[in-house]
Amino acid sequence: MKQRGFSAILILVGVLIMAAVAGGAYYFGRQTVSNPQPQNPVVVSQTPQPTSVSQATPIPSPDQTTNWKTYTNTKYGYSFKYPPERVIKGGGRTTSPTDTPESILLDWPPGTQGDNYPDFYVDVITGNNSLSSTYNYDGFMENLNQYKTTSIGETVSPPNQPFNGKFTRKNDTEVVGLKAKVFIEPNFHDTRIVLYKNNYYYIIGGYNTNFTDTQGTHFNQILSTFKFTQ
Repeated sequence: MKQRGFSAILILVGVLIMAAVAGGAYYFGRQTVSNPQPQNPVVVSQTPQPTSVSQATPIPSPDQTTNWKTYTNTKYGYSFKYPPERVIKGGGRTTSPTDTPESILLDWPPGTQGDNYPDFYVDVITGNNSLSSTYNYDGFMENLNQYKTTSIGETVSPPNQPFNGKFTRKNDTEVVGLKAKVFIEPNFHDTRIVLYKNNYYYIIGGYNTNFTDTQGTHFNQILSTFKFTQ
């Protein structure tokens, strides 16, 4: 009888232990669900988008030569534009441009401002070095052949040059895509640009080439319109 009672006690204790284990497991499980472990955060990098910056469209400068006249030399195949208040003259023994196509100069009309020195001129030296009808029939032009080999920076003193002018060879320039030699006499700012095309030497020159007159006309502006037509 005592042994049966002892067995019942053991069974009861076992049931209590199992109930305690099951209760503890249930309680621990709920705590785990209600308090989740923190996870490592996922960082998503974003590529910054470029900011659009609006730029002002540059306004082109007006072409001051738009309303200028155009002179065309059909014999030697060139043209240039010039201000309408100027006149084209022959630079040789007569004043008619048609009589001396080898020499054309741009000047002020008679009785107006000016110093009797052309702002712009074009002399053409033919294959036989004919100079008789050119505007600047002077020592520089007569001795042009030997000055063509002058080094940059070298100064030459042409014989019989008016006012004993001396010319210094400057850096070469480019005119209508052609390499050209530049000579300048400083006292009168006498500029002479020498280029070669179609077996002719073209001497483009002008006096007071650093001077801008009241109309805003400048030697370089006229030179920028020079082109060959053949």
